[in-house]
Amino acid sequence: MTTPTPRTGHIPPSVALPPEITGLTLSGGVVSFSFGTTPGRTYRVDYRNDLNETAWTPLGPSQVANGNSINIADNIGASAQRFYRVVLVQ
Repeated sequence: MTTPTPRTGHIPPSVALPPEITGLTLSGGVVSFSFGTTPGRTYRVDYRNDLNETAWTPLGPSQVANGNSINIADNIGASAQRFYRVVLVQ
């Protein structure tokens, strides 16, 4: 809490919610999805093929949002599974 609130309820600082991945589809070994963005902010998509791996791998370069969503297509080939996360870079 950065601001004292004597004799009133404690109001936590606003917390940005993580981007929500939507519209997930798989067709011919290509996973496609989108996620909500704030224009002008920079986002990076990372992946893992196994949650026991110690590091995430970037799925291409970071992208600056110029609208309310970013669409992603990833050719996973014959992989049985892949896990994604969206990172707000700035």
